[in-house]
Amino acid sequence: KTLKDMEFYIDSMDLAISSCNYEMYYKQQEIFHQLYMVECGNSTLIDSLVKLKNKFMTKNYDVTQMEDVKAVLYETNNEHKEMIKLFREQKTAELEAYIREVHWDPSKSATEVTV
Repeated sequence: KTLKDMEFYIDSMDLAISSCNYEMYYKQQEIFHQLYMVECGNSTLIDSLVKLKNKFMTKNYDVTQMEDVKAVLYETNNEHKEMIKLFREQKTAELEAYIREVHWDPSKSATEVTV
């Protein structure tokens, strides 16, 4: 059920991107990330993930600094799709590496601003 819910939010993010509703994209992305954090049930891990997420995710995208807003956000959402694929295939080591090395790549933070 959680994976289906995550897929729903991925689809919602694609819709928000296509309609240039970046605030809605951010809201849908927040819910998406909350789904898999809560699912684990490990409060210590959840706390650690929240701290990491807050370090790498901001509350808004500085669209004036992004050459192609839609392309950047679609790329991020495609990463979400890859995460779902790895979840479904139960490739936990690959999923962990993908989140850490690709999805939370600090070099991408240049497109984000703190609100």
